Amino acid sequence: MITQIVKPEVSELEKGLVQLQSEARAVVKVSTPAEYASAGGILVAIRNYQKDVKNKLNPFVDIARRAYDAARQEMQKYLNQAQELEVVLTRPMEDFKRREREAAEAEQRRINEERRVEAARLAEEQRKADEARAKEEREKREREIKEAQKAGDLKKREAEKMRKEAEERERQQREQAARDAEAAKVNVQEVKVMPSTPKIAGTRGRVNYYAVFRNFDLLLAEYVRTCNGLQVATVERRAYLRKFIMGNHQELGKEARAVKDSKKLEALIPGIHASDEDSI
Repeated sequence: MITQIVKPEVSELEKGLVQLQSEARAVVKVSTPAEYASAGGILVAIRNYQKDVKNKLNPFVDIARRAYDAARQEMQKYLNQAQELEVVLTRPMEDFKRREREAAEAEQRRINEERRVEAARLAEEQRKADEARAKEEREKREREIKEAQKAGDLKKREAEKMRKEAEERERQQREQAARDAEAAKVNVQEVKVMPSTPKIAGTRGRVNYYAVFRNFDLLLAEYVRTCNGLQVATVERRAYLRKFIMGNHQELGKEARAVKDSKKLEALIPGIHASDEDSI
């Protein structure tokens, strides 16, 4: 059934609005009590006019709202049934998609852990080989120095200096071998394993992530702890945590209305700006 919506006659409302516009715009400033009272009289007339508008047009608005609600309910009836069918299909599909994703993530962790273990093993072998080569070079150099010293080509002081240089060279090679081994352990290219879930045109293949606060005091304590440090990492950590510490503007406004004193409120709560204004 289609409800006929007929707009009421509004010519009297339009005339009244024109009169009020003329009177209100004639008030340029209010400088005396008499001007304040005159402006107040116009203000009361405007508010009474708004009441008249609502009384006359509210039935018209109600009819339109009922027609809108009826049409929306009719549409929602079919949408609700379709959404129920959607749930019938999406629940088992989402379960499958989750299992596949978790399996892919587990396989990815397994493969990457094996790669890290293998990289560490190879790095350790290479480090030992480099250290052995460094030791061999040092021992060879020491034999050469000893032979040159026996032949009279080197004096004791010069030979001792060369032996220390050979030892220092070995030490540097050992340190470099250790650094190379650590770098090889860290710089392991990770493998990405994709789940075997088919992509279906018309559907969104995404993962929704959620988080909730469980212990807000713990977050505040960690933020306060970072306020005491000036190191770059600490400053960055503080800036990161600050994003999750939000001011409750509704509660702050409620407190402003309760205290009814802007200066007092600013003294009570640091870091805020309180203000007040008069209204008629």
